[in-house]
This record gives sequence, structure tokens and C-alpha cells, in this order.
Amino acid sequence: MTPQRLFLAIRVPEKLKKSFVRFQEKNTLLEKSARVRWTPAENFHVTLFFLGNVLPHHVPSLTQTLHNFFEDKSPFLIEFERFCIREPHDPRMIWARFQDNENFVQLSQKTFHTCRKYLENKIPPRHKQIPHVTVARMKKTKETALSLEQTSVEKEKILIDHAELWLSEQRQEGAKYRPLAHFSFSS
Repeated sequence: MTPQRLFLAIRVPEKLKKSFVRFQEKNTLLEKSARVRWTPAENFHVTLFFLGNVLPHHVPSLTQTLHNFFEDKSPFLIEFERFCIREPHDPRMIWARFQDNENFVQLSQKTFHTCRKYLENKIPPRHKQIPHVTVARMKKTKETALSLEQTSVEKEKILIDHAELWLSEQRQEGAKYRPLAHFSFSS
């Protein structure tokens, strides 16, 4: 039985998607210098927690567990900060980064503990979860001084009042994401 590659995502509002696409259009020169592959707008999301490989027969139970978990969570806001290269010393991703948010970090950590029995990797993540949207992936490059043309994104915020379970299907043209379940927070 082939495992499914799953993660919990928050959809990006249309207005913010348009801002991210403007950023991509303004930075097209990176396609050659850093071998950038832009994320399609339909794949934009904030990853709450990457579950990894989950066996298909566990998905219904996992989904019910997540429904129960999220139904008593309170909504909160995250605010856009800037576009950045995830790790300048080893550039592989360009992020639309949001400000550090303790509510987001705690929710991500609690999500891990709630889902732990369904995960192949039961060791808690060692790094603090940073709210972000991956707007591009780069092939390994020796270029460490990449310059990003910033675009104006006025103090945009995302209301975190839901999460979705998404399936990641790896294809030759890149990953294709498909939502499997929606979880609303309490209002």
C-alpha cells in the first residue's frame, strides 16, 4: 500500500495571491541565473504542518482526529513581512514570509502531537515553524548573493480560522496539490 504525502495548509486569499504573482513577474530574471521554478498560484498556501507519508487506510481516522482537534481552536491573524530567500547560505526556496507568530507556532506544535500516531517520523520538528508561502524553488546554485526585487504588499494579513488537509502528488511538471478535507475553527 503506497503512502500518501499529506500536509495541513491554510489557503491564501485571492488579493494576496495576486501580490505574490506580481512579485514573481518582477523577478523573472532569476529563472536563468538561479534556475528558479515558480510556484503556480493555485498551489499557494501557508503550511501549518507537514505530515509526510501517511498510509491511506489511516486517512479517515486522521481526518476525524483533525476535525475534533480544530473545532475548539480560536482564529488569529498572521501578517505578511517580506519576500526572502529561505536560507541565503544554501538557497533553495523563495518565501513570502509572515511575521513570527506565537499562536501559529503553538498550533503547529499541538498539531504534531495530535497527529503523531499517524506519522512515519514521530520525532518533533527541531525548528520553529515560520509562517510562509513558498513562491519559488531553486535548483542548487552556488549563487549566494541573489537579489530579490521586492514588490509592495501592504500589511496584508491572513485570518487563520481554518486548515485543510492536502495531498501532494509528485509529477514530472512539479507537485500538484489536492485538498482532501476542510477543518473550521470555532468562531
